[in-house]
Amino acid sequence: MLCAQEPGLGAPAIAAHVKGPDQINLTWPAVADPGYGYLVEIRSASDSRFTAWTELEPIPRAGGYTCDSSIVARGARCNLSDPTGEQVHNPSNRGIPYWVTEAQYADPQDGTAAQFIAWGLKPNTAYSFRVRSYSGNASPVFSAYSNTASGTTSDYAVRYVSPAGKDANDGKGADPAHAWRTLAHGAAAIGCGQVLIVMGGNYPADEIRMTQKCSAAAKAVVLVNPGDTAAIVSQPANSGHALVLAGDYLVVDGLGVNSPGTPYGEYDAEIDGSHNALLNVEFRPPAIPSFKFGVVILGRSNLVYRSYLHDYGSPDATQNPDGGGGFLLAVLGAAENVIWSNHLTRGGHDESLCKSGCRNNRWLNNVMDGGWGQGWIAVSGSDHKAALTSPRESAAMALRMAASGDIGGAMSYFTPAKFPNEKQEDAVREAYLELRLRRVVALAAARQCAAAIQGLTNLEAEDKSLPFTSHGFGSFTKGIRVQYWVGVVESACVDQNAARKRWEVLAKATPEIASTDHAYPYMALAKLDPAEGKIQARRALGFLQRQLGTALPEYQGALLYSQGLLQTIVGRDDDAAASFQAGATAGPPGMVEYLNLEAIRMLDADRQRLEGGTDHRLAWSVMARLGTAT
Repeated sequence: MLCAQEPGLGAPAIAAHVKGPDQINLTWPAVADPGYGYLVEIRSASDSRFTAWTELEPIPRAGGYTCDSSIVARGARCNLSDPTGEQVHNPSNRGIPYWVTEAQYADPQDGTAAQFIAWGLKPNTAYSFRVRSYSGNASPVFSAYSNTASGTTSDYAVRYVSPAGKDANDGKGADPAHAWRTLAHGAAAIGCGQVLIVMGGNYPADEIRMTQKCSAAAKAVVLVNPGDTAAIVSQPANSGHALVLAGDYLVVDGLGVNSPGTPYGEYDAEIDGSHNALLNVEFRPPAIPSFKFGVVILGRSNLVYRSYLHDYGSPDATQNPDGGGGFLLAVLGAAENVIWSNHLTRGGHDESLCKSGCRNNRWLNNVMDGGWGQGWIAVSGSDHKAALTSPRESAAMALRMAASGDIGGAMSYFTPAKFPNEKQEDAVREAYLELRLRRVVALAAARQCAAAIQGLTNLEAEDKSLPFTSHGFGSFTKGIRVQYWVGVVESACVDQNAARKRWEVLAKATPEIASTDHAYPYMALAKLDPAEGKIQARRALGFLQRQLGTALPEYQGALLYSQGLLQTIVGRDDDAAASFQAGATAGPPGMVEYLNLEAIRMLDADRQRLEGGTDHRLAWSVMARLGTAT
C-alpha cells in the first residue's frame, strides 16, 4: 500500500525501555512538526500476532449495550439500549496526539518518561518498534519512519493457571497436569520477579488478592496468555471485590471481569498499594443495569492504561434518579496516579471521579462517552491539599469493605502504620468497634457460639499493636444500636432472657431523630412483640417522613437509614432497599454510608436465600430468627 508522505512532518528518534515481562515503553523527543500526532508499529519474529509490522491501537474500542428489562429496581425496568454503540466514540485511526512529548507523560510505576506503553507482550521475547507522525484523518499524510528501536521483555520465572488445572499442581506448565486452577491461588503464590500466565477461558468462583511488596526491577505480574481471552465470571461467597492490589509493583495485564459477585455499592477492583498497574483490562457487569461500581484507586502512583471500563449503573431515570449511582473509576484520597489511554464508557453517575482529597493525579488521552453520566468530576468541597490517606479516610475504606461482607479484609486496614497515634478521632474508634461487633454477630449467626461469646467478652479489649484502643470503647458500646446487636448475640448463644431484658430497656429509649440509633427502640420492640412493633413503626414512619422533607443535607443519610429500618419492620423491603440506597448515596462517608450499605447487603442476602440461593446467614430474616432461637 502506497501512502503519501509530507515533507514537513518530522520523524521522531525513538528508544525502547523494557519494564517487565509484558511491557516495553517507548520514548522520543518532540519533533518540529508532528502534525496530528504519532502512529506506533510493532514487529516480532517470535510473536505470531506481530510477524509483520502492525499498528498498535492505543484506545480500546467500545461497543453498544442492551438493558435487561427483567431487572427491577426502584419499581422500574430499564428499556433504554444502544445495541450498535451510536453514542460511543471510537477514534477513526490509531494515532496518539502530538502532545505526548510533554513532561507530564511518565509511567508512575517507576517515574520515568514514556510517550507510549506497549502492553500484553510475551515474556523473554524480542520486539522491534517504529514510529511516524501523521496529519489528516480521511486522507492522511505521513512522515518518514523513525529509527527502529528494539528490546527483549524480561525473563521472569513463569507459572501458569488454567481452567483445566488443579491448585494442587506445581504451576510450572500450561497443561492440566501442571497448571494451577484458580487465579486466587496463582496470584497469591507468585513472588516478585515471577509472572503468572493466565490461559484463556472463564474463571468461575474466583478472585485475585495480591499483597506482594515488590520493586520496579522485579514485579509480580498476572498476564493473560498473549492472544487469549480470560475473565473472572463469578466470585466466591462474600467476596467484596473481584480484584484487590494491596501491595507494590503488581501488574494485571489483559484480564476481564464480568462477575455478578461484587455486592451493591462496592467496586469490582480496588487498588490500595503503590506503583501497581492495570493494563488492557476490561471490567464490566454481566448485566445492565447494575448497582456496583468499576475500579477504585486508594493508593499512590498507580497506572490504569489502555483499559475498557463500562456499563456500571443504569441509564433509566427512575432506577438511577438524579444520576446518583454508577462509577466506572474513582480516585479517592489518592495521589500521583495516572489514568491513560482508556475507554471509559457509560457510567450512571460519571466516567471518572476525583474525591476525598484526590490530588496530583493525571488523566491522559482517555475517551469518556456513552451518554449516561458526566465525563470527569472533581467533587466540590474536596480538600485537594489533604493528606494522601488520613486515619478517618482509612476507617471509611475499612467500613466499605465490611459492608461487602469481608470483615477480615476490613480489619486488615487497621495497621500500626495507618493508625500510629494513641489519640484518634471518634470516627476511627467507632469504626474499629463496629468491625469487632460485626465479627461477633457473624460468629453467632454461624452458631460458632464459643467464639462469639469470647468475642463479646473482648469487645472492648485493647489491641497492643493499635495505641488508640488502650482507652476502651465505653461511649460506643453503650449506644442503642450496639446494645441491640449484643442482644442478638446473647439470644443466639448466651441467654434469651438476658437478651429480652436488654431489648425491654432499649424499647423505652428515645434517641434523637437524626441519630442512626433512632429506629432501634422499634427494632427491639419488634423482637419482643412483633405485632406491636409494626404498629409503632408505622406511626414512627409517618413522623420521620415529614422530617425528611425539611432536613438539612448532612442529616439525610441517617434519616434514610432509620426510615429503611422502620420499613423492614413493617414488611416493606423494596421501599427499605430504596431508602438504604439513597442513604448510602447521601452519606457522609464513614458510619452513615456503611450502615446503609450493610443494610442493603443484608436485604439482598435475604432475597437470595428466599429465592433458593446460598444461605447468607447475616440476612434480616436470619437475624430475626436469632432473636427468638431456642
